[in-house]
Amino acid sequence: MAIVVEEEKKGGMGILTVITWVLIVGAVGGSAYYLFFKQPELVGQISAPSNFKNTEQLSKLNVSPKDVVDSLSKSFRQYVTPLVPANKGRTNPFLGF
Repeated sequence: MAIVVEEEKKGGMGILTVITWVLIVGAVGGSAYYLFFKQPELVGQISAPSNFKNTEQLSKLNVSPKDVVDSLSKSFRQYVTPLVPANKGRTNPFLGF
């Protein structure tokens, strides 16, 4: 025959358990509210700085991608000599020795 030893369970939840659950539910609810429901404040009317207004001139420039690539390819220098491919190994590696 087996002997079962168990502690007696307390009659109800303790005040500490209730406070802990209230804090957990409040933290999850508050974070869900700020994450999903609160609308962010929009930035008011801000005038652009004077330096930023100079970008209008840059936006009107016509730049051809071909001209950019051609000018870049002229500025490249080759620092390493290309390797000469050499014949290594057998022509058919599946043949026996």
